[in-house]
Parts: sequence; C-alpha cells; structure tokens
Amino acid sequence: MDTTIRNLDEQVYRAMRSRAVLEGRTVGDLLNEMMRVYLVRVPVQRGMGSIRELQPEPFPEGNEQLSQEIDSVCLRPAIAVIVLDFSFLIGFITNAMSTRRLSF
Repeated sequence: MDTTIRNLDEQVYRAMRSRAVLEGRTVGDLLNEMMRVYLVRVPVQRGMGSIRELQPEPFPEGNEQLSQEIDSVCLRPAIAVIVLDFSFLIGFITNAMSTRRLSF
C-alpha cells in the first residue's frame, strides 16, 4: 500500500532512513515492523484502574534469589567522602586507618 505520512520529525526520519540503509532494508520495512510491535503491546487503560488492583508478577525461572542478590548489592555498607582538599582526605584516611582497616 502506498501512503503519505505527514508531520514526521525530520531528524527522526533521517536517522531511521540511515539505519534502514545500513541494514539493507527500506523505511517501509522498518515502519511495518514498528507498527506490528506497537499493535501487539498490551494497551494501557488510562484513568480506569486503581493501584489497589495491581497484581504482582512472578519472577522468571532462575531468578528466585534475585531480591536477595539486589539487597546484597544495594544495602552493603559504603563510605562516602567529599573531598574539599587533599590534606583533609589524607588526614581522614590516616585517622580512619588507625582505628580500623578500610577496603576500597
């Protein structure tokens, strides 16, 4: 089907045209693919639901410990140092190392 599409963003069209050429495809091929992907998405119902109606989704297989793994990365102790000048930083490290061992 031949059609005309108006009001396209010129920079976006040029970028898509460049990608199509690099992939050995036409702009029409890419547009058809994008429209198919858009049409199979689950439509979002706006203003019709409540947060109370949301249901949790299960983790995919093999991710049973994902929450614990994320917690171990995000919740591990960290040291934050704001460097005002290097003499302060050297003094901080020297004083801290005298009381306990630091690992970076």
